[in-house]
Amino acid sequence: VAGAAAARAVPLLPDLVVAPGVHVVALQGLARPDLVKAAVSGQRGVRFVDPTADFSNLLAAYRSRSIILTVISVALVSGLLAWRYGMRGAFWTMLPPVTAALLVPAVISLGGEPFTFFHAMGLILVVAIGVDYTIFCAETPEGHHSVTMLAILMATLTTLLSFGLLGVSSALAVRAFGFTMLIGITAAYLLAPLAWRASTRVPFK
Repeated sequence: VAGAAAARAVPLLPDLVVAPGVHVVALQGLARPDLVKAAVSGQRGVRFVDPTADFSNLLAAYRSRSIILTVISVALVSGLLAWRYGMRGAFWTMLPPVTAALLVPAVISLGGEPFTFFHAMGLILVVAIGVDYTIFCAETPEGHHSVTMLAILMATLTTLLSFGLLGVSSALAVRAFGFTMLIGITAAYLLAPLAWRASTRVPFK
């Protein structure tokens, strides 16, 4: 009877009862959830659940993994480029995309924003597309550099229109990804001519 009366007085009360003896207490406006977690950690039968923090920690772990995978990808691609252009040529071919990828977190930190998982996902595309630009430059014969740069410029504009404009989105995740592409792809295009120094090529057999 008391439970039915309480349910009528507080309509949301039945939703807070998960099972007999198991209740959910929703806390709003917490400024220091870590203090609450420490206070209830020694209480028997009490558990503090912070879905926001759990989700943030999960994204942080994914961010670290994506960065590690990007580094591994750079190492593998560098090996293939060394087979084609030699060590010196591979260095000049990988320098522009790697530099462009490193510029992204630097610019983001100057803006006072944290480097998130969505920024890290954008770096994968920055490196991949940047390598394409440098390979085009490295394979360009003498006297055709302007044609190659024009073609790369068209590709860059297409990428910026499709991905870079996401940087003006109101959604945080979408804006982070788009901002990464805007900075990284622009830098990759501007630095791509460095790959012209990869002139020594190992001919295919």
